[in-house]
Parts: sequence; C-alpha cells; structure tokens
Amino acid sequence: MSTARDVVEDAYRTIGVVADDEAMTSSQASNGIRALNLMMHGWLLDGIDIGHVDLELADVFTMESQFEEGCVYLLAERLSPKYSAPASFSTSEFKK
Repeated sequence: MSTARDVVEDAYRTIGVVADDEAMTSSQASNGIRALNLMMHGWLLDGIDIGHVDLELADVFTMESQFEEGCVYLLAERLSPKYSAPASFSTSEFKK
C-alpha cells in the first residue's frame, strides 16, 4: 500500500520537480501534503464526497489503489504553477 508521501512525491516527479533518484525537500513535503488534503476536501464542491480526513505524509493513502494514479496527476496539476513546472497532460477525465 502506498503512503501519502508516495502520492506527493510521485506528483512532484510527474512535473519534474523531484528527480527519480532524490527525495523531496521538507518544504516540498509540507506544501505537497497540504495541497493533497486541500484538493481532496475540495472535491466536495464538485459533488464528490469521499469523507476525506487529513492525511500526514506517513499515513496510508486512503483511496482504493485504482484511484491512486488519478490523484497523483490531479495533485501534479495543482502543484505545477507554484513550481513553474507546466503540466504536460490533461486531467479532465480523472474525476468522472
């Protein structure tokens, strides 16, 4: 099972902010977990109620494994402007 750290780190890797052979910084980790929690809470505004409870980095990622990749890409898209790392993919289908 993946942890919230795995999801956050994978999102940074997707936009090229963290290389495959390095770990994210503590600042990136803090920004990433905050963004992940805000994103998942925000889905309620889109009518998607997953009953999200804030995650810490070490927590097991609470969504079923088939949704993990979508969460990584949605988070990467959310983080990309802050790091001037444009997302080269579309996430428009992930929330359907």
